[in-house]
Amino acid sequence: MPSIGKFFHNQKVNIMTANRSFVVYALCTTLGVLSTSVSANATCALAGTWQFFGIEGKSPAIKDISTNVGNTTNNGSTQIKSFPLTGKPFENDTADVIACTLTVAANGSFTGPCSSFAVTAGNSGPATVSGTFALNACNLTGTIDVAGEPPAVTIQRGRINFNSTGGSGIATKGAGRVLYFTLVK
Repeated sequence: MPSIGKFFHNQKVNIMTANRSFVVYALCTTLGVLSTSVSANATCALAGTWQFFGIEGKSPAIKDISTNVGNTTNNGSTQIKSFPLTGKPFENDTADVIACTLTVAANGSFTGPCSSFAVTAGNSGPATVSGTFALNACNLTGTIDVAGEPPAVTIQRGRINFNSTGGSGIATKGAGRVLYFTLVK
């Protein structure tokens, strides 16, 4: 039979172990609640200078022209589709890459210069863009207007990270063009 001293010593060890377990549990729970509240209370902000990098995929369509040619049956003419004559370029781009520096105001409006580079050599150039971004719980929407090139780009779904240093998303531009973009602050 164990002595009374040993009995109380064993009870003291059990109580200390239980207290340590409780303290560890309480600490982990508190840290979990704090991290949840920090991310729940984090706000995303747009104001500042952002680098916009995008890739635009296009449905390929060879740009051809209608040409009148002679009809051997009745000496009249008929119209056929053909490639442009020498010196008149045609375009069959399937993708462009875009790089912009956007200056974004606190209300989400922005302007900035961009450069685009196409898969077809010599088909690149600078452009000026403007538009408005909007945030709702770090979810990004908005439109980007490219000077002289309607229609506007519409952000379908985007996301800014909670510390407002980056983001990404997808957008569309008219029929047949989709963009994937990345934003870096």
